[in-house]
Amino acid sequence: ITNEFFARIIRYLELFFLKHQYSVLICDSHEDIEIEQLHIRNLKEQQVEGIIYISGRNANPIQESAFSIPIVYIDRKPEDVHIFVHSDNRQGGYLAARHLLELGHTRIGCVGGPKDLADSNRRTQGYIRALMEKGVEFDPSLIFYGDYDLSSGVRGAEYLLKKDVTAIFAYNDMSAYGVFHYLKQQGISVPEDISLIGYDDIFFSEILSVPLTSIHQPVEEMGTEAIQQMIR
Repeated sequence: ITNEFFARIIRYLELFFLKHQYSVLICDSHEDIEIEQLHIRNLKEQQVEGIIYISGRNANPIQESAFSIPIVYIDRKPEDVHIFVHSDNRQGGYLAARHLLELGHTRIGCVGGPKDLADSNRRTQGYIRALMEKGVEFDPSLIFYGDYDLSSGVRGAEYLLKKDVTAIFAYNDMSAYGVFHYLKQQGISVPEDISLIGYDDIFFSEILSVPLTSIHQPVEEMGTEAIQQMIR
């Protein structure tokens, strides 16, 4: 829940269900698969009426045959699940890269998410598609794989500046804040010296000294779709 994008979805869902007289149990696995499985067992014992599941890294899907309730996955999709709500990460990656290309950049570095997460890989696929459309060769060394957090942005910016990039696409806004912080420490101005774009469009992006350009995630639409799948 420390990821602000997921926290926004959870707040939206919680408010809806509370208004409609449902009790809401919020379980945070801290990206630990053992804690995640413990929560699932506890939810089964408490005979909940439905589960909305945002899985951590390397998570196994819930054994749906063991439940007789609706289970809806959001954003991250383990194998062999039935109901999955997500935004178009490929298109988001494409739009971010295309924006930077239209500004005249051809050496665009990325601060990605974990290599094993599908959403991060799909954003990379969109980025590559935009490069190909403009006839820019894809250089895999311009992608730094992080953990969607502030420190990843700092480390990613340090790595990418050594690659002489003129623009950086951070795969989430928290990473972009880390990039921004490191650039500021180095006396490098955004956007005068280097361009930066984030992903998620969380509200903190508006209060930076230079507001962050960011790909919008349709949180309310995703939450609404998850609710409809849950109660249909």
